Amino acid sequence: MRRLLQIIGSLPALFAFPTLAQYDPPPAYYSTATGTGATLKAQLNEIIDNHTVISYSNRADPIRTLDEDPNNSLNLILVYSGLSALKSSFPAGGNDTEHCWPNSYGLDSTTPAYSDLFNLRPCNSSVNSSRGNKYYDDVGGTTPAHASAPECRTDSTRWEPRPIEKGDLARGAFYLDTRYEADANDGFPRNLTLTDNVATITASDNNFGKLATLVAWHYADPPSTPERKRNHKIYTDYQHNRNPYVDRPEFVWAVYGSGPNDSRLYIGGVEPADGYSSATVDFGSVIIGAAAPAAQVVTLNKSGTTPTTFDSAVSGDASSTTAGQGQAFVGGLQNRPLNVALASVAPVGAKSGVITIDNTDLTSAAAGQGSADGNDTITVVATVLDHSNASFDAMADQNTLTIDFGSLTPGGVVTLPFSIHNLESVVGYTAKLDIDGVAPSGDSATLYSDLAPIANIPAASSQSLTASFDTSSAGSFSATYIISVSDENLAGETTGSALTLTLVGSVIGCNAADANCDTVVDLVDVDAFVSALLGGPPCSPCAANLNNDAGVDGRDIAAFVDQLVP
Repeated sequence: MRRLLQIIGSLPALFAFPTLAQYDPPPAYYSTATGTGATLKAQLNEIIDNHTVISYSNRADPIRTLDEDPNNSLNLILVYSGLSALKSSFPAGGNDTEHCWPNSYGLDSTTPAYSDLFNLRPCNSSVNSSRGNKYYDDVGGTTPAHASAPECRTDSTRWEPRPIEKGDLARGAFYLDTRYEADANDGFPRNLTLTDNVATITASDNNFGKLATLVAWHYADPPSTPERKRNHKIYTDYQHNRNPYVDRPEFVWAVYGSGPNDSRLYIGGVEPADGYSSATVDFGSVIIGAAAPAAQVVTLNKSGTTPTTFDSAVSGDASSTTAGQGQAFVGGLQNRPLNVALASVAPVGAKSGVITIDNTDLTSAAAGQGSADGNDTITVVATVLDHSNASFDAMADQNTLTIDFGSLTPGGVVTLPFSIHNLESVVGYTAKLDIDGVAPSGDSATLYSDLAPIANIPAASSQSLTASFDTSSAGSFSATYIISVSDENLAGETTGSALTLTLVGSVIGCNAADANCDTVVDLVDVDAFVSALLGGPPCSPCAANLNNDAGVDGRDIAAFVDQLVP
């Protein structure tokens, strides 16, 4: 039944898993891998053995596909050198097949291990010969192992590949060690074994190494997308089994680690005893249409002597270029900057998201360590505002206003109120309004306002203002004020529609004989004239002052009588 499920899982065209992340295994693929140590290794062996064997004579086409140059479909990438070579040059023509776990360390051309695609890579023939059957280990030094593999190092017994492929080759070795346990029913009579005892790594033995180095390489170079893609394609198109250590990097310490994991991941300056930590990144307010705020950096710390793996997942409105599964820390005290960002600045409203850091190790040395390490969370918050909207009316979008003072007689300054409103488009999420400038034209010395630049008029609020008319001179007057407005000074601010305020009014000439200012000269004006003559206040500056001198006195009487009695 298990084999049937594996075959079904290898048919994505018929049995798709649309909710899975790209290159992930089927959900239940590792459901029986529940132990640690030797128990877990045996469980993994049961999951990945009995694979579909591709014969060694049929290896060429799968390898040409699996190791295709992503930038040139006619080429493939060679192991150790990283060079791109024509597919037609493999497996003959200068490039041949590298057995990463050398044949002389327990592989046999009659067994499935000999042609296992997880162990085969295209390689320059001369580089392959230089590597020979040297085991993997750190060599150091500055002398290249081969002219065509300048990043590799070697000595008489050891081979150090280029840094970018160390983790890939380590996980390939873990796969071989796990997959090929002695099993007569599986056609493999011996154990392939990784070891740190270099004395046992001989051409007559099944041992390979160096184990501690391979474990270190695994954490220093965790699985990449190309490696995950290669693993997935072997599963779907060829062998129908997977490399567990690519899918689940945390299996490595559980199987090959030197003891319980004592790592602890945390955010902030204080290491929490239970491993749980949190931080909040507030990007403040932006206005719709703005570019996303610049990402911020939060430091993820690691304590403990052992290495570990972790997943970084985002949800809600959070974003991070450093998110992803199967990430790793090497042993010892470490820290790493995490990129924390806002996913988008739309639509209007409150934004919130979480970046969750999960220490995925399967073993624990103590409370709050390894598998008992609590998750760490970074909460991302922001506010996205709609644009402000200036208006002369509190209920409607009104961009023009005319204030007519009417026809007045000469006198002092007449003042009328008006307001500029910031209409609220989205309740609680509308930007404040700025009055940036006022440009007057026309009779602005006579018709004027207390308009001036004003910042941060809240949404659903207004600024009270006045318009004034100086009536000291007769005539008809008009003034226009163009009021430029914009959003408050936040990212995404834009200039709003300008407001136009028009002020009009006229001052009519005064008939001094109309002493009571009712526009009719009649006997009723007599009492008003006498009152002004005796020092009482006139109804307008010119009333009763018929000779237009400094005041109302006896010199005005004759002229008043002349107008009153034709």
